[in-house]
Amino acid sequence: TFFEIEKELAKEIISKLELSVSKKTISAMEEFGTRSYDAYYNWTVGNGHFQEAQYDSAMTYYVKSLSHDPNFILVLESIYLTYHSHINSLYPEYISKSFDEDWISKINDITIFINFYQFLTSKDLSQTSFSHNNKIFAGTLCDIISTYYCNSSKFVDDRNNCDDDDMANALIWAEKAYNLNPSKEHANSYGLYSFRNAADPKTASNLYMQAISLDSTYTSPYLGLMEIFIQYNNYEGLIKYGRKYIRLAPNNQAIYIHVARAYQGLGYYANAIEYYEEYNKLGYGTSASYWAIGTCYYFLGEYKKAVEYLLLPHEDTSPSNQASHYEYLAYSYYYLQSYLKAYDYQKKYIETVIDNNLENFDLVVAYSNLAEFSKKIEDYKTMESSLLSAKAINGSDWIVLNNLCEYFMITKEYDKALEEIEAAIRIAPELPNVHDTMGDLQVAMGNHNKALDYYFQAIET
Repeated sequence: TFFEIEKELAKEIISKLELSVSKKTISAMEEFGTRSYDAYYNWTVGNGHFQEAQYDSAMTYYVKSLSHDPNFILVLESIYLTYHSHINSLYPEYISKSFDEDWISKINDITIFINFYQFLTSKDLSQTSFSHNNKIFAGTLCDIISTYYCNSSKFVDDRNNCDDDDMANALIWAEKAYNLNPSKEHANSYGLYSFRNAADPKTASNLYMQAISLDSTYTSPYLGLMEIFIQYNNYEGLIKYGRKYIRLAPNNQAIYIHVARAYQGLGYYANAIEYYEEYNKLGYGTSASYWAIGTCYYFLGEYKKAVEYLLLPHEDTSPSNQASHYEYLAYSYYYLQSYLKAYDYQKKYIETVIDNNLENFDLVVAYSNLAEFSKKIEDYKTMESSLLSAKAINGSDWIVLNNLCEYFMITKEYDKALEEIEAAIRIAPELPNVHDTMGDLQVAMGNHNKALDYYFQAIET
């Protein structure tokens, strides 16, 4: 029997993993094992179970073997091999696609991966044949575990409904991976979870920067940085790293939009148009990008070009978007002196805001502009109703009161005009506009000396 072989010879045979143990032999060993050979005995029984792909049973005996000899190198190597084989039998893509989220999403129980990691990091494996890549592989396991928890949190779909414990675990395991092996991949993953799961943009940014410093052609950390910059409106950072990313991945159309919006946010409208156009050249042009280009042309004062793009059909017909669209068209036509079209679009703008109870749209300004457009086409009835609507919303707006004075001057209702402009002066005495309008009213009323006083006051204010 096995126990009659010389100890050194037994080691040689076992090291070659050539011992084939039948069920009968296993039974005999269980019956006749002796304490002096307990470590070898349990290891050999474990090997028998391993050969029959009974990985849980094999692990049980390997653990028993270590309890008798914690430094039994062959047992440590067998445990390592058993973990690999067991996981590979459950998830065949485990070796070939270790970072692929598709197969990781199929994991039902992460325990075996955690146990494997704990084995690699809790035992002295320096004398084993796999000691050279022990830390690297432990880091890979951490990546798998952190990805598993991130998928479990369902963060990508809905952060409000995700499991906080899963989010915390994803961050913990990403940090373990990074500490074991601060590679570009681990720095990127740790940065990702630091931002998404812990809302720590500073730490995340530093980790992304480190990943880039390790390999400036590695694209993932650029995307991570841009996600942070977009959320915190860091337009300068978005432009800097967005342009670098485009040089690495020139066909990623979404980045062109982000860079364009960053330029637009900083007021560099010509640069914004350039990147919107590059986006369109890739064949992904949408009405959203065309409208954005139209808005940029508006701010550049190129109103004809603005109208050309703003009139293109748009898939997003949400009330808020539609209202903004009408507003820019109204302004553009006004500056092109197409006052009737400006009037029509301004009315559509106001109707859209009111009908849909839209917030963040200033109806006082909207009605004031409609009054101005109405004046240009000599629709004084709409001019009056618009100004009165604006006054009803905010009776202390000096612009509205000033414009009402001008309206009543047109209709030669000087008493009403005087009442409005006096109220405007009480509200904004430091502004020259109201004194100038009072001067115009005094001229209309034939009070030229008083008019001069107000004109001088306007100059001195």
